[in-house]
Amino acid sequence: MAGSSAANATGPASGFSDLTGAGIGNLTEGQAGPGQNADAAAIPEYVVAGNWRKNADGTWQFEAGGRSYASEWAAIHNPYADPAKGQSTFDWFRFDADGRMVNGWYTDVDGNTYYLWKEMDGTQGRMLTGWNCREAMECFIVTIFRKNLME
Repeated sequence: MAGSSAANATGPASGFSDLTGAGIGNLTEGQAGPGQNADAAAIPEYVVAGNWRKNADGTWQFEAGGRSYASEWAAIHNPYADPAKGQSTFDWFRFDADGRMVNGWYTDVDGNTYYLWKEMDGTQGRMLTGWNCREAMECFIVTIFRKNLME
């Protein structure tokens, strides 16, 4: 898919940080997520659809177009998101050198810091930006910290 290389080549630091939603669902160990079943008109061309796999240690990996994602960002379709709850069907995800989805705080080699959602609510691993709410009265703001912002 053409979006595959574009998605991981640009990454969130390139201006796509306003995307919201998406993540990883709660599958059982070793179970693969659905394949490319997204409505093509509903997601942008740069978004990749593929298969999520939950490892025995509870981490997640993603494969699409005959390859696994590692040491990169990718805008990915999330078949586990629940649009009825306001969750988007795609977002940015980060994968470590072993191909495991990153969650929590992540700082890249340039000093940019991002927050990747940790909760198992169908959106785990998505990059957060701006205002985010977990419950009606529990909201917080996430800012992407860029080391070179003031340079």
